[in-house]
Amino acid sequence: MTATAPVGPSTRPLGGIALGLALVGALLAPTYFLSLLAYPPAVAGLALGWVARGLPAARPLGTVAMVVAGVALVVATVVLVVFG
Repeated sequence: MTATAPVGPSTRPLGGIALGLALVGALLAPTYFLSLLAYPPAVAGLALGWVARGLPAARPLGTVAMVVAGVALVVATVVLVVFG
C-alpha cells in the first residue's frame, strides 16, 4: 500500500497573495493622497502572511509579506502624521 498526499485545496499561493497585498500597501503608503488606501491591503497582507508562516511551503513568502506589510503600515502612519 502506498501513501498518497491528502486531497484538498493547495495552500502554496497563500504566500504569494500575502506578498502581493503587502506590496500594494507599500506602493500606496508613501503617497499623501493614497496613504489611507494603503491600510486595508497592508493589514490583509500582514494577516495572510501570518497564516502563511504556519504552512511549511509558504513560510518564506509569509515572512517577507509580514515585513513588507509592517513597513507599509509604519510609512503610511508617518506620512499621515507628518503631512496631515
